[in-house]
Amino acid sequence: MSDDIIHITDDEAAREFLQRNDLLRTLEQECAFTHGVTACCKLDHVTHWILAVRYDGHTNPADNGYIVFGWPKARFPKSVIDDQLRELNISAPSWRREYRKDDPSGLQ
Repeated sequence: MSDDIIHITDDEAAREFLQRNDLLRTLEQECAFTHGVTACCKLDHVTHWILAVRYDGHTNPADNGYIVFGWPKARFPKSVIDDQLRELNISAPSWRREYRKDDPSGLQ
């Protein structure tokens, strides 16, 4: 992986990236019985801070899927993940939090 910022919005490419970095199963297990938005982070990656987001439970299948963000550790502090979570309107005090579709504070 280079020193570039990672931003993957293509669902298939995001799933492949998550599988290679041992995050896909985590997101799928977290979303197994819930609908909404689930996020998890990989803080022990060698070069990047990685944030993975899964959208699930929307009636339009195009609204469901995965997004991956990654920031080079050499250029960004770990707090960049908190900044991105705030931008996505996801608050995660323990680095992982789920929002339900029926929660008015969550993403719709």
